[in-house]
Amino acid sequence: MKTNAFMLISMCMGVLSIITSPLFFVSLPLAGLSILFAILSKGKALRMDIMAKVGVITSSLGIVCCVLLTGVMAMLILFSPDYRSRLNETSQMMYGQTFDEMMEMQYGVSLEEIAAKASDMFHMQ
Repeated sequence: MKTNAFMLISMCMGVLSIITSPLFFVSLPLAGLSILFAILSKGKALRMDIMAKVGVITSSLGIVCCVLLTGVMAMLILFSPDYRSRLNETSQMMYGQTFDEMMEMQYGVSLEEIAAKASDMFHMQ
C-alpha cells in the first residue's frame, strides 16, 4: 500500500472533525476538506486506499455528530425551560443581558415566538 500525504491529511482532518463536532463552524469545513483530500489522494486510480476510505468515514461521522449536536442544542434552547433558564442566568452573569434579550435584540423576534412556530410545525406532521 502506497501512502501519500493526501491520505494522511484526510484521516487527520476526519478525526479532527469528530473531535470538534460541537463547533459546527470548525467541524463542517474540516469534514469537507477531509473528503476532498480523500478524493484527491485517489489520483487516477480506480479505487481509494484504505486510509482514504477511513478519512471519508471519519469525516462523515463528524458531519453526522455535528448535525445531531446542533439539532439537540437548538431543541434544548427552544423547548426546555430548565435549560433555557440556566442559559439566561449564565448569559446575564457574563454579558449583562439574558440570552433571550440578546436574541431578540439581534434578530427582532423573541425565542417564544420561534418556539411556538416550531412547535406548530412539528405538530402538523
